[in-house]
Amino acid sequence: MSDLGLFTILYDEIREQAELLDQILLKLKTGGSNVEDADRQKLAQILEDMAQGQTTDLSTQMLELSLRASAMNTPTKWKRVAEQLRARTVEKEAVEMLESVANSLEVQRAGTVARMRGRAR
Repeated sequence: MSDLGLFTILYDEIREQAELLDQILLKLKTGGSNVEDADRQKLAQILEDMAQGQTTDLSTQMLELSLRASAMNTPTKWKRVAEQLRARTVEKEAVEMLESVANSLEVQRAGTVARMRGRAR
């Protein structure tokens, strides 16, 4: 596989995770989220898997790498936010941590695009 192909796959994975986070954050901030929300449960499961060291799929591994550069860089925090997502109400601290993750993903996405452009020349 070429470098460009690899960066394209990487970009798609980052974009997918960023979109999931953005959807959840938007719903949380507008009051449109509830405990039964499928996206919210999906992210909670991903965070729980990471906290337990069960990162087997590429999307989860990409999110884990992104979290290393954010405020949510410990399994304890991943688990705490996952528990919040599974609860009826999500505290402001959890929303702020998710925003930090979203920002980290955006930085990674932009870096990946820059690498793709550099390889395409």
